[in-house]
Amino acid sequence: MRSHRLLLFLSLLSLFKLSEMMPEVRAEERKLVVRTYVPATETIPSQRANLHQTWNPAETAVIVCDVWDAHHSVNAVRRMSEFLPRLNKLLTVARESGATIIHSPSDCMPSYEDHPARKSAQQALIEYTKSGTLPPDINAWVNLTKAEREAFRNGLGRYPLDQSDGGEDDDPMAHSEWAGKLRQEGRNPSLPWKKQSSVIEIKDGDFLSDRGEEVWSVLQNKKIKLVVLVGVHTNMCVLGRPFGLRQMVNNGMRTVLVRDLTDCMYNPKRWPFVDHFSGNDLLIAHVERFVCPTITSNQIINDGRDFYFATDKRLPQDRELDELPAKAISPKRNAASDWTVKAVPATEPLLPPLPEGKVDDRAIWYRCTLRLMTRHLGDKPELKLVLRGPMLGSKVWLNGQDLGEPILNDEGLPSVTIPSSLPTWDDANLLVIRLSTKATKLDKAPLLSNGTTPATELAGLWQARVGGAGLLSNIPLPAKFGTTPEIVFEPGSER
Repeated sequence: MRSHRLLLFLSLLSLFKLSEMMPEVRAEERKLVVRTYVPATETIPSQRANLHQTWNPAETAVIVCDVWDAHHSVNAVRRMSEFLPRLNKLLTVARESGATIIHSPSDCMPSYEDHPARKSAQQALIEYTKSGTLPPDINAWVNLTKAEREAFRNGLGRYPLDQSDGGEDDDPMAHSEWAGKLRQEGRNPSLPWKKQSSVIEIKDGDFLSDRGEEVWSVLQNKKIKLVVLVGVHTNMCVLGRPFGLRQMVNNGMRTVLVRDLTDCMYNPKRWPFVDHFSGNDLLIAHVERFVCPTITSNQIINDGRDFYFATDKRLPQDRELDELPAKAISPKRNAASDWTVKAVPATEPLLPPLPEGKVDDRAIWYRCTLRLMTRHLGDKPELKLVLRGPMLGSKVWLNGQDLGEPILNDEGLPSVTIPSSLPTWDDANLLVIRLSTKATKLDKAPLLSNGTTPATELAGLWQARVGGAGLLSNIPLPAKFGTTPEIVFEPGSER
């Protein structure tokens, strides 16, 4: 009997040691079809393709981006309301399959101060930073991926939408009525969100955070290998937030966007003058080219269908727009008055010559976005913007504030001072330059200097237009929402 017990013990011991050497049993991996662009070859251009991959729910996190309880655009609210039930279903299926759910309604954390999911996210940061290191600028808005920067610098891509008006496509009367309703509810019509939409359920085990450091800590603590992004708006928050697509991709996380559970802020009255849903398609194609692949909600829910907006009246064959067809460009487009992307230093003047004797009351406008980080300031209390060339009589604005006409510095170059209290540090800032009619182009790139480190030459892509001398060409929203990534400059880093 004793020998049998010894034999049984040895057998169990051998099985235990064998199990130590065997790979860990993984949760059932599932099929995934991601849509992306395959690189060009010598004979075949870059083209959209569906790739078959797998995903493991236990190693997956779904981040819900800015699915707020209200928005300043009534059309944005209507469109989001359409897909909310399906978004909640996707979260339910993912959660029940073992995925991690992170709710990220920006600016709304005070409403969840005592919520268990909020406390879980805060605790995740505490636990992770005991031994882990956070990526640099993890709490910052991100304007570019490395692939976008490379493409824009080499002329291999162009951002597909003009969102300089903030992208609102509301009927003016409907917008006014909606703003009145928000005021009656005690909300700020410009920033009306207070919580996440009540349609989206927050369950035990979920996390709540709009902080990049907390979201990243959750991902690392849970050993997440795939991040799935859902929510709004694709061309702004979904791409740029500290927990958004660009931040995830730039830090090496495998990331996908659920393309049928998102929407963009795009006004068809702006370039490229297509309907809203075609504009959304063009933006998704940009994401697939330069940011990350996309999937549809069916890939997770597995019910054999994808979501389409009821207000999308296009024929099925016209959906999923890949690139802008030539026929879609409006013949009414005024190239002079629209913002168009131009290279600086400029080689061609924007203003054609006027007949002799006619007074020229036109002006040439250039603008770009400066992503100014606190570390760029050094130990000086202000920045200097130096305009090289015949630019006396020009004017400069930063974030809509008039910096006045440039004056000659010690080197005889026109310059303006940017007080350190003016920029939004660790974020995007809109720089606008209006040239006098004596100058027809930025033939030399401006310099940005803090007086302690070498000046940054703002050479690259800017937006330019021609307008009346009394026109202040600015945007009504923070720069990160209105301008496009191809015109972003990050002092201290390679353009």
